[in-house]
Amino acid sequence: MNVDAAPAADRETAVDVRLRELMIAFVGFAIAAIVMTLPLWQHPTRRLPSDLVDTLLNTWIIGWDADRLRHGLVGLWDAPIYYPYRNTLAFSENLLGIAVLVAPVYWITGNPILTYNVALILSFAIAGVGMYLLATSLTRSRRSGVIAAAFYAFCSFRFIELSHIQFIATGWLPIALYGLHRYFSTGRRGYLGTFGVGCALQALSNSYVAYFMALPIASVALDGLRRERTRRARRLAELAVAAATIVVALAPVGLRYSRVRSDYGHVRRLAELEEGSADVRSYFIGRSSMGVWRWLRAGEPGEAEKDLFPGVVAIVLAAIALGHLRGRRDDIARWVSVYGLIAVAALVLSLGPHVRVWGHLVTTHGPYDWLLRVVPGMNGMRVPARFAI
Repeated sequence: MNVDAAPAADRETAVDVRLRELMIAFVGFAIAAIVMTLPLWQHPTRRLPSDLVDTLLNTWIIGWDADRLRHGLVGLWDAPIYYPYRNTLAFSENLLGIAVLVAPVYWITGNPILTYNVALILSFAIAGVGMYLLATSLTRSRRSGVIAAAFYAFCSFRFIELSHIQFIATGWLPIALYGLHRYFSTGRRGYLGTFGVGCALQALSNSYVAYFMALPIASVALDGLRRERTRRARRLAELAVAAATIVVALAPVGLRYSRVRSDYGHVRRLAELEEGSADVRSYFIGRSSMGVWRWLRAGEPGEAEKDLFPGVVAIVLAAIALGHLRGRRDDIARWVSVYGLIAVAALVLSLGPHVRVWGHLVTTHGPYDWLLRVVPGMNGMRVPARFAI
């Protein structure tokens, strides 16, 4: 009895420490988000963080979702806009994955502006915690986890996208990847639950990332299956069940958007996709407020989403990390290779259907153009440059 009880107590203590650690990280990232969005929190009930176009739209959507959640989602898709058209919520992002977290704020206060601002801070904090969890797990270093989380949650791209809360709410993707990694390293099917919940909440928070996350998920899954020798068939079957469960759970939402595209012709023209595509030069363009590298070029007005320069500090730290990994053949080096390939693929896809380098057309049939032809719904996304996230 006593022999068995000790390990159980140890495991319980380990879980408590881990949860406590994540709670501390969450509070820390939430405080950082409040500080970095000042003076928003001087008047959180009547001030929004960005422009009064998309920010107001998303504030209204979250408020509508919260109201419908209180009524069992009755009439959710027939939102009070564009009457007499049907399924009007599917004319834009549904933001259900965000609204479900902050609905109680709306129920208690009835204030959609405060609800949006709370959602914004939560989204920053979840992004930080999610990446901290993933990076710490892969590198076995809390310091590396904090650095990776800080850059992921608070990179300049996030602040360009303050009017689009869905691009702040990307923390469920690293949580899903954490679950997938842990599944392969431990074999415990419970981690597939973490993976599935992360995927579902991410897809319900941001329809762009619902497509984008297929790239890292497929890459990690293929690498994991490649390394399996004796249990590959079992792993493949369990992954197939998990994938099918996610698809079934999200099918009602996906079918609703598919119906709207069919009924109303919500398809982006090629010219719109080209306008929303990055150029290789975009990765050397920062926000106009950045002093470093300003000599390169400022972004054009209205093209803020193409200001994709990651920052000097991020580049220097990445170079130092790569230098330390030279000659290593361990798991950390392998994951750097896997995620490095994912980053390169994402960069290429962010260039859109017609690839341009410093304004010069390289090809009219890039990989993104091929995906447009074979992946349902991708022709509804306006900004391929967002693959950069």
